[in-house]
Amino acid sequence: MTEPANRIRLPGSKVYGVLWQLLHAIKRYVDDLILAVPQNEIDNTLRVFNSYDNDIQFAVEREQNNCIPFLDMLIHRDQHNKLATKWYGKSMSSGRYINIHSYRQNRMKLNLISALKARVRRQHQDRAIDFLVKELKVCTAKEAEERIFFISAKEVLQARLAEQCHTVLTPLTDGFQTRYFEFQDFERKFEECISKSAVKTKFEQHSQRGRYIASELRDILDGIYSDALKLKEEKLMQRKELTDKITYTEQQLIIITQEMKKKIHCMVEDVEQRVSKALNEEIRRLSSLVDEFNLPFHPEPLVLNVYKKELHLHVETGLGSNLRARLSTALALNMEASQREMTERMNTLIPENHKAASTVILPRRQPFEILYRLNCDNLCADFQEDLEFR
Repeated sequence: MTEPANRIRLPGSKVYGVLWQLLHAIKRYVDDLILAVPQNEIDNTLRVFNSYDNDIQFAVEREQNNCIPFLDMLIHRDQHNKLATKWYGKSMSSGRYINIHSYRQNRMKLNLISALKARVRRQHQDRAIDFLVKELKVCTAKEAEERIFFISAKEVLQARLAEQCHTVLTPLTDGFQTRYFEFQDFERKFEECISKSAVKTKFEQHSQRGRYIASELRDILDGIYSDALKLKEEKLMQRKELTDKITYTEQQLIIITQEMKKKIHCMVEDVEQRVSKALNEEIRRLSSLVDEFNLPFHPEPLVLNVYKKELHLHVETGLGSNLRARLSTALALNMEASQREMTERMNTLIPENHKAASTVILPRRQPFEILYRLNCDNLCADFQEDLEFR
């Protein structure tokens, strides 16, 4: 549309030499020219052009409302001095280009049709982009280019009816396949647009409510998960502590059990030694114990058996009471000391918060008593008395 002044090529150098500093842009088609000059230099520029040749006189058409016609275009200049074109026809225009039955070459006719179609497409596309980007402000220029389609629904309908074996009267024109692909792209994007619009208008509140509920639920579940992790860590720590305590207690129980077994073994040996020593001493004093038996003696066999049983009972009772008097106190003290030591050792293994309950399971504090049973009947079973005097 425009051409810098340093690229102007006019016949003769007279006009160029005078106007080259004034002309900001110039475009020429045959004898029609469009120029960009300062407002106060329009008359001077016209005078220079008309002074070139008296037989060639130019008429001037000024810009009105920031618009000026040139050939079949209406050029509009916006506030930023950006130019835009529209299709323009003069009032005297017949609207004809080339008669289809003229003798011009067919390629010229086809080129004219293609040029007009491209021009219509470009102008509509530019207008649609300006409408979407500048007026509605719903998208960018790049996005607007993908939302503008030049399609024929009637042509596509006829093609689809033909695919279903219906009779179609109008034949398909050249370039249909390209237009059909563009229509399919339009259908797909239009379906997406309708779906998004339906979601925004009909389901947007439900979707927002669903997102809010899902977000709240996620926060709740995250909190539960965090609490569960903390509780798990605490329980694992408690489990480890309990496992360590149980292991330590088992080891201490094994050690205490071994020590107590040794203690009991020593106590048994001590009791055996004490009882053996005391029994030997009592056996040496057995004669005095027999002398204390004052039941009358009679040689009759029946009375003699009764006498022997009573004697055995007297000896057994006397030996038992003597052994009890000599050994019970020392053995009881030793037993209580050992029992106290075992209890204290076991109390050290009981936690502080359970020591109060340990009194329930502690052994009863009853006096320790040792029973001595000699069973003189069995000891004297093979005894044969000799009642004859010699």
